[in-house]
Amino acid sequence: MVRKKGDGSKKWEKAELRKPSTESELQSLLTRDPDLIPFDDIQEPVGEHRVAIRQLPLPNAGQLDLMIVDENGTMAMVEAKLARSPDARRKVLAQVVDYASDLWGMSYEELDELVSRTGEGKRLCDILRDKLGEAQWDETAFKESVANRLKEGSLILLIAVDSVSEDLERIVEYLNRSPGIRVYPLEVRYYESQGYEAVAPRVVSMGVQPPPPPRLPWDWERFAMMANAEDVDVLRELRDFAQENNCIRWGMGKKVPTFGFYVNVEGKESLLFGVEAAGVVYVGIKQFRERIGADRFERIIKQLRELPSLSQIDSDIPWKTFKVKELREADRMMTFKNAVLAMKQALESPA
Repeated sequence: MVRKKGDGSKKWEKAELRKPSTESELQSLLTRDPDLIPFDDIQEPVGEHRVAIRQLPLPNAGQLDLMIVDENGTMAMVEAKLARSPDARRKVLAQVVDYASDLWGMSYEELDELVSRTGEGKRLCDILRDKLGEAQWDETAFKESVANRLKEGSLILLIAVDSVSEDLERIVEYLNRSPGIRVYPLEVRYYESQGYEAVAPRVVSMGVQPPPPPRLPWDWERFAMMANAEDVDVLRELRDFAQENNCIRWGMGKKVPTFGFYVNVEGKESLLFGVEAAGVVYVGIKQFRERIGADRFERIIKQLRELPSLSQIDSDIPWKTFKVKELREADRMMTFKNAVLAMKQALESPA
């Protein structure tokens, strides 16, 4: 029953339930306002700022009806199906799992390319930036979070229907008793009355296993605990070097503690070198050559070749790794820092 608030002279009017005539109509309703999905009713840490990507083309599974992404990199896959459809129970479940398996293992760059093929052709970060406006947002942490979730297949699966049947509840509850699988039926009921409209969304969360706690970036204390004692002093000096230049970013990997030295390249942060607690340093090489020019690039490579492990470094390889113990001697550490700062300056002020 509905009536205009404050108008006591009017009788309550019965709102008529109007079921969508097509699946596209149901998709459009959620695309226009993804906040209609009551994420507070499910056991998932979903952020306040969300965007909807409609008809996402996947490599093998066809087009995903809807992908919801928040500012923290949490992703929900939504497949819409009308309850009266004879295949609403089995086909929709198979489809949403198929979509998730197609995204599983994908890189951030691969997903970003797919997103750019939808709507206005914008990249994922651009779409979120439009949504956030002036709000503070860590783009690097967002990309790392999306990459980790894709790698692990940590995706929220939602089946949007105009009415949740008992059969659908039964099948979903069975699936959710398997560890790692989280499927939610989303019932969306739409009402109209005398020019008014109302939506009553409801998430059914039967049998869903609680998700793991959100992952946090590594910090020095936890990083150092995982490092070899003989490497800690060198690792600390590399951390201090990155901090002093305002270039440090801590990794969010589940098992491997890392931090990186990032530089601004054409408005985007790019990794110059990374460090693992296991005592490994990896240096970016080839990807920066075109931007800074061959002559400057070769001068920097010549500096790096002064380090024994990099004496045979090939300027055509994307990355080169070496042991952190290589930098225990002060002159070698200084050589490495000078090469990094030269690369940083060249990238930020290309010829």
